Amino acid sequence: MRVSIHPADLGGCGYYRLIWPGNALEAQGYAVSVEYDQTYNMVWRNTVQGPSVVGLFNKPDADVVVLQRPLTRNRYEMIGALQAEGIAVVVEVDDDFHAIHPKNPAWIGTNPLNDPDRNRDWLKKACKRADLVTVTTPSLAERYGAHGRVAVLPNYVPKAYTELEHGGSYRVGWSGSTITHPTDLQPVGDAIARLGAGFHVIGTGYGGTDYQGFKIPSPREALGLDFDPTATGWVVIDDYPAAVAELQVGIVPLALTNFNEAKSWLKGIEYASLGVPFVASPTGPYLTLAEQGIGWLANTPDDWHTFLAEMVHDDAHRCALSAAWRGEIAANYTIEQHAPEWWNAWAVALENATRREKVA
Repeated sequence: MRVSIHPADLGGCGYYRLIWPGNALEAQGYAVSVEYDQTYNMVWRNTVQGPSVVGLFNKPDADVVVLQRPLTRNRYEMIGALQAEGIAVVVEVDDDFHAIHPKNPAWIGTNPLNDPDRNRDWLKKACKRADLVTVTTPSLAERYGAHGRVAVLPNYVPKAYTELEHGGSYRVGWSGSTITHPTDLQPVGDAIARLGAGFHVIGTGYGGTDYQGFKIPSPREALGLDFDPTATGWVVIDDYPAAVAELQVGIVPLALTNFNEAKSWLKGIEYASLGVPFVASPTGPYLTLAEQGIGWLANTPDDWHTFLAEMVHDDAHRCALSAAWRGEIAANYTIEQHAPEWWNAWAVALENATRREKVA
């Protein structure tokens, strides 16, 4: 079996979901190639609605093609062109695009009323047409894989994260942006303000104004702080793990919404893999992670304050948690260990395609 994988970006989603698993599989001897666009390989026909994919100029040298979050009409049409040539198609999805907060820029960016040729409805159609859908959480499996051709592949981290030196220069911090997480810091309430330990943001630390003109709070405003948190500014992915490793304690606050229920445990295992113990909101993935002994869960601002204070003010306990959770991630949560699960899922897609062709 030969697999060609096509990440949608060169950010975290592209790397965690396809590039790094693909690279790990290639290193382990599997026939995987990472590509970045098949659009050039399509045959187009002009229609009233615009160019429409009608076939392939050159058939890809692959039995399986994996497309990450195809949100456009031409990507949906491309799936049919690939399948017509006997190629199995996998659609990879790692967010619930049908439950995005209206203040998140991605909401208007994937709204059918904003662009009929690029929107979340094409993603849903692509998932329905695919030979297999791969997702990060059971919630996403329900949303995009109700037809049953779906595999849940949780997020993991590169083994190198567990080997990076832990700096711990800042006592408490968060990796994120309120532009894309406009309501997620608020569950912490005044816990950080009461803690008196400072606050560090892996990100810009800014708020802003959304497309409707509504104000997006900065981390300072969302947490009710009387000081400006320190912030790294935008961090490229190569520098990201070292930036996170500068925290002593991390937080993963999430508003309890359908969108966040579909989010994976990635932020928490990033922290833990880098030696940063963390407190998180009790979404399904973090409940599962806590049951496996990684992460503490907070339901109220008082919970956040109590758990963070224990980690911040008890150095010995914090260091013990850091070592234990980092060891657990190294033993059980690395991409290199789990990459064959991606391969096995792609093999199921090929089996599904074979059955589809026989029925046809």
